[in-house]
Amino acid sequence: MPRASELTAQLKACFERIVPGNGFETELRAVLTGPAQGRTDQAMPFAMLRTVLDTRVSGAGCQASRKRTYQVEVAFKASAEDALLDAAAVDIQRALGFGRDDFDDRFPGLIDDEDQIEFADGSTNGKPTRVVIVTFSLIYVETYH
Repeated sequence: MPRASELTAQLKACFERIVPGNGFETELRAVLTGPAQGRTDQAMPFAMLRTVLDTRVSGAGCQASRKRTYQVEVAFKASAEDALLDAAAVDIQRALGFGRDDFDDRFPGLIDDEDQIEFADGSTNGKPTRVVIVTFSLIYVETYH
């Protein structure tokens, strides 16, 4: 399995732990990736994890250092208060390890000074929603045999 695919699976598992029982404010009902993002019957709030860009940073022999940018979009009902969207954004960042002094507590390869949070209106299954989108990047090494 390519290292990039492993990272996506690890991120999905990381975000699936975002529930109050683990010290977070948000209770994500699901984290969707790939074709599952087309589901329209998902209970809210739910997250959609997607890759935005993957760029080679450097290379040597059969390996390359790559920078992979992800977005996590968390969808809420249209009636959701701003505070819920703010909490979800912070919970995503906390799950990744932003602000932790111990590098072992951070998601491997996290670029912790490069992130962005957007707020938008959307729709799911024809119903209006409010979404918060957290964009972040990771550095990883891919091996080509």
